[in-house]
Amino acid sequence: MKLETRLRLSITNLSVVMGMVFGLTGWAQAYTLVTSQYGAAAHGISDPEEVQAFSRRVLPETKHLNPEMVRLLGELKGQYALAIVSNASWKENEMRKMFYNDFELPDDTFETIVTSTSVGVVKPHLEIFRQALSRLGVKAEEAIFTDDMPQFTAAAASLGIHSHTFTSPAGFQEFLATFGIVTSE
Repeated sequence: MKLETRLRLSITNLSVVMGMVFGLTGWAQAYTLVTSQYGAAAHGISDPEEVQAFSRRVLPETKHLNPEMVRLLGELKGQYALAIVSNASWKENEMRKMFYNDFELPDDTFETIVTSTSVGVVKPHLEIFRQALSRLGVKAEEAIFTDDMPQFTAAAASLGIHSHTFTSPAGFQEFLATFGIVTSE
């Protein structure tokens, strides 16, 4: 029986839970979160590997970046301070290595990378956004944030950050255009 069925959660709700997991330091901590918050043990889930297998099924690893977003990053780099705010469980230096070595982005693409592991909270906690603003040296109203999770963009917006729920590179470009940020298509 699938983990989401055993926990009596929709795949969407469990995906959000597993998204939170990426801010933790490892699968043992992830298992503890899932079992304590959602009573997994009461449903007969006693294996941390089952939680890990589920997260890999719901949140598969990718080994490529969207080429349209890579092009857009290239256009914005140097004109605007760019940052990553991530719930990934990697440390910032590991994430930097992944983007610059594995994905072959130019080394200076991002001014800063803020990960849940580094700040001890996960999106949508407001502190992760405050850390990003502080590191960039900008006010909330001077920042733009995009994410594919509406609860994360809503949290950023609650601080006054201009936020956009990402659905496509073209949609994000349209959003940027509302601020006079014009990019080629």
